[in-house]
Amino acid sequence: MNYVRGKIRNQEHARTLRDYSGMAWGRITPTDIDGFVEFGDRIFVLIESKYGNAPLSVGQRLALERLADAIGRTRHCLLVVCTHSTQTNEEIPMHTCIVTQYRSGGIWRTPKSQTTLKEIVDQFKARFECEPLPQEAA
Repeated sequence: MNYVRGKIRNQEHARTLRDYSGMAWGRITPTDIDGFVEFGDRIFVLIESKYGNAPLSVGQRLALERLADAIGRTRHCLLVVCTHSTQTNEEIPMHTCIVTQYRSGGIWRTPKSQTTLKEIVDQFKARFECEPLPQEAA
C-alpha cells in the first residue's frame, strides 16, 4: 500500500472518539499528545496543538511539563504548543501551525517572532544534533 509519510493511514479510525470517562482517579484523567518526533535517540519533540487561543488546562500543562522535563534529563527535549484555525473535519497542516510557547531545559519561552512548528523543530534539531546529551555534559 502506498502512503505519504506523516499522513494518517486510516482516517476513519483516527476520527473515532476515545471516551476516558471511566478512567478517572479523583480529578486526574488521561490527556493526549498531538505529536511526537524522535531523532536518533538524541532529540525528542512533543507537540500539542490548540484551536485559536485555547490554553492548556492546568492538568495537561503539568503532565506535558513533567514528561518533557523527565526526557530532558537524558536527552534533548522540546515541548511545543502551537495554534491553528482549521475548522472541524478539515486537515490541519501542522507544519504551518504558529508556535505560542515552547519548553526546553525546564523553562517555558515565547517566540520572539512568529514561528511555525516546522521552523522551531528544524532550529532545535540543528542546534542539538552535535551537542552532547544532557547527562554527558554534566
